[in-house]
Amino acid sequence: MAQAAVPAWFEPTMTTLLAPIRITLAQTRNYQLHDGSFIPFMIVPFNDGSMPTEAPHNLPPLVNVAAIRALTEAQTTAYAVGYALGNVGPAPARRAAIGRAVGCTVTVNI
Repeated sequence: MAQAAVPAWFEPTMTTLLAPIRITLAQTRNYQLHDGSFIPFMIVPFNDGSMPTEAPHNLPPLVNVAAIRALTEAQTTAYAVGYALGNVGPAPARRAAIGRAVGCTVTVNI
């Protein structure tokens, strides 16, 4: 028996509906990993459900605190927009906010 084709609207709708769950799952796991140096962080999706490491964003994966600290100014802006962090200040403040958004439990700015 042939299966019915998946409607075009299904995948984007499911991505949007599941985004909050995927975000919370990744953040919760990351909270348990301290700085991500022993076991890497999960990639936390952006608020719209898209993955920051995939097109069209193509940002570096935030797998540990060192990766967050290494973000360029432009990358911190892109992550702040994707996580809807608002105007949190200059790049060091954005790095700290991004760290909190992905579940890093250590101080990002040193």
